[in-house]
Amino acid sequence: MESTNQELQLANNFVRTTNHHIFLTGKAGTGKTTFLRGLKQNPPKRMVITAPTGVAAINAGGVTLHSFFQIPLSAFVPNSEAYNKAETIWFNKRKLDIMTNMELLVIDEISMVRCDLLDAVDVILRRIRKSSNIPFGGVQLLMIGDLYQLAPVSSQAEWNILRMYYDTNYFFSCMALRNLEVISIELKHIYRQSDSQFIELLNQVRENRLDRVNYEHLNTRYIPEFIPPATEHYITLTTHNSSADRINALRLERLAESTYYFNAAIEGEYPQSLYPTAATLQLKEGAQVMFIRNDTANERRYFNGKIGTIVSLNKEQIRVQCEDIPDAIDVQPITWENIEYTIDNNTKQITEKIIGTFTQYPLRLAWAITIHKSQGLTFEHAIIDANAAFSPGQVYVALSRCKSFEGLVLSSPLATNLIHTDPTITQFMGYITHNPPDQKRLDQAQIIYQQRLLQECWDFQALWINLKKLFNLLRSRQIELTNQTTNKANNKIPNNEIPNNEIPNNEILNNEILNNEIPNNEIPNKVTNIEYLNTIEQNAITDILEVSEYFKRQLQNLYKQDTLPETDAYLQERIRKASNYFRAKLEQRIISWLRELKFGTDNVQLRQKLKQVLVDLQNNIAIKLACIDSCRERFSTPSYLNAIATASIDYKSQIPIPGEKDMAKIDPKDLFGLLHQWRSKIAQQEEQAGDNRYKIFTRSLLRQIVARLPQTPEALESINGIGKTTVKRYGAEILQIINKYCKTYSIKPKQVQTTSKPKEDTRLISYQLYKQGKNIPEIAEQRGLKPTTIEVHLSHYIALGKLSLSDFMSTEKQEKIIEIFSEEGIDSSLTIVKNRLGDDYSYGELQMVQAYLKQRKIV
Repeated sequence: MESTNQELQLANNFVRTTNHHIFLTGKAGTGKTTFLRGLKQNPPKRMVITAPTGVAAINAGGVTLHSFFQIPLSAFVPNSEAYNKAETIWFNKRKLDIMTNMELLVIDEISMVRCDLLDAVDVILRRIRKSSNIPFGGVQLLMIGDLYQLAPVSSQAEWNILRMYYDTNYFFSCMALRNLEVISIELKHIYRQSDSQFIELLNQVRENRLDRVNYEHLNTRYIPEFIPPATEHYITLTTHNSSADRINALRLERLAESTYYFNAAIEGEYPQSLYPTAATLQLKEGAQVMFIRNDTANERRYFNGKIGTIVSLNKEQIRVQCEDIPDAIDVQPITWENIEYTIDNNTKQITEKIIGTFTQYPLRLAWAITIHKSQGLTFEHAIIDANAAFSPGQVYVALSRCKSFEGLVLSSPLATNLIHTDPTITQFMGYITHNPPDQKRLDQAQIIYQQRLLQECWDFQALWINLKKLFNLLRSRQIELTNQTTNKANNKIPNNEIPNNEIPNNEILNNEILNNEIPNNEIPNKVTNIEYLNTIEQNAITDILEVSEYFKRQLQNLYKQDTLPETDAYLQERIRKASNYFRAKLEQRIISWLRELKFGTDNVQLRQKLKQVLVDLQNNIAIKLACIDSCRERFSTPSYLNAIATASIDYKSQIPIPGEKDMAKIDPKDLFGLLHQWRSKIAQQEEQAGDNRYKIFTRSLLRQIVARLPQTPEALESINGIGKTTVKRYGAEILQIINKYCKTYSIKPKQVQTTSKPKEDTRLISYQLYKQGKNIPEIAEQRGLKPTTIEVHLSHYIALGKLSLSDFMSTEKQEKIIEIFSEEGIDSSLTIVKNRLGDDYSYGELQMVQAYLKQRKIV
């Protein structure tokens, strides 16, 4: 980066050392693209580069905003279809990891980004990053572009909708930016042109203040019936694709030489909208072409936008002569890459993954191209055909492509009404020009940023919210718990474990932290021990939550308005001591308890709720430990940010989550333990054999068996919940376990009076519960069955016409399932149908639709 360009240096520092949103602008040729290339070569943070169009994204080395965020192309306003979809868009885990850990979002060519598109990005990032109150979910934006160039596009129908919510369709009118401070930096030094008079003329066109003298001077470049010299490569810049295509086709046809066709090699995912040039190039000797990539060889013989003439070609070779170099260029095919962002498993950095390639000669016919495609390019000679200009900034873009006034030719005189600028832009840019940031503002932004990071480091509210959810679940539901920890996980740490000088502030701990110690024995294996949980909760509040709030207030008093926290020696010492204290307390009060926590429940929904809460808690703890550990030696912004991002990806290694295999330990010596072990073994065997039944005997059923000690198949069948099929399949094994147990411990079971019980209609029971007002999850929980099983039960009554299919799923979902059944056949395997539809559709839903179709004989 050029060390003498103060604006570029300032922009670089704001990006790398603050979290302020930045709008980097400047006239054509001031180095905006060069600045972006520098960031890409040396990323300051975990960064994703985007642009509004495919061509702009390829040029910037990034992806389009629409593809990365999966945003529909329609207007994005509250209650619209696009808005509602943004609330529910499904992202795969790779994309979620990238969005969660991204620190910097770069948007190139921001002038073409519409206000509602930026709001869509805001809504999605808030949702994915679980930061509903923070614009863009806390991600820093770097927006690059010149508002005087190409404007965003919206049809009249779209603007009729947008105008109800936005003042303009430019990005700065988006709702997310209305109350945000955006640092606007304007690059002033122009590298493309050196003629001061031409630069002033371009500035007047750009800002819609072209005076009479410069207007007349500009129109002197209208040369009637101009014929470009054969030795100079003029390119015509037109407003529409059709004009450019027509000129190129006509000029190519005039050449008498043979036409050669060169087909691109396309691999993987590379959609046509991203093609940098034609998939099949039609070229002739004598054709004027433009290079569309920079030369990657050491000689740097050509660059993007350089014009030349094909001097020879055959099926294997294309040679291009450019006017400023003596030797013809032997052009070789170049590969463009379609990338997606991913996270490197080793470094945890956001990296680019190639998902498709387009290999072709880096050329396109160049007697003419559109002004839109010329944005960002530089030409020695150009013919400007702008009489059909339809957008503000088009004329300025066209004129500013030329390096010199003399290299510019107008195809017709430019009318004054074609040179116009949106007054909104003039007003907005006027404010930026008169309020530029300076070094003092940068220094203050760096101080505020580091202070914010430190406040976040010692804020345990997010962790506490998830811990509270876990406590509430354990208290409110009948969950079997066991905890093999002794008082070592709950008693005070001996004085020699945390030296007195390692505590954040001795005054913080004047009071005894613990008033109620856990007795030095094991918590019994029974329903949730409320007193025990209360003690764990109080310890966390007293030792961690209250102390952290005190320490944050203390930090506020220690901050200095003119000193970076990184350079404050006393503050660094306090941070180091706090790190050691909170690291120990997290381990002592929460982590050790979670490591030993075991639970067991047959309620699938409850188990899933517990697992999700524990996953969130696990993530919170891992990130908090990473924050704390990064400060144990010395706080610095880069190491702190790197620690957070790495931890949020690797959090699963920190604390194991109790699952089915870690459920409450059961004594295998008692009958319940024996039956439980038998149940687990049978379930595993049947799962391996492909039997997908929901469960074999619930815990409550096992307890009934233990209480009744049945000795015969009839006695076993008399237990509510056990039918003939179950007895036939498992009865002999169960009775063998019971009889052996009774014999071993000399237990004489009570005689059970058995009576034949009427077989219950399980479908009818589910139907009756549904008609009583219970929903499917509630019925499943009450009956100890899978929700999918209940759906299957109710599908019987849909087939009978007693229930409506619309009560269970949306019309859109019905139509999608019906469409697949129409293609596969009504009696098709549900597995085949489900594989085509994916995980958003349950087997129960498929059976409901199948029953509905059969009843009405639709398919």
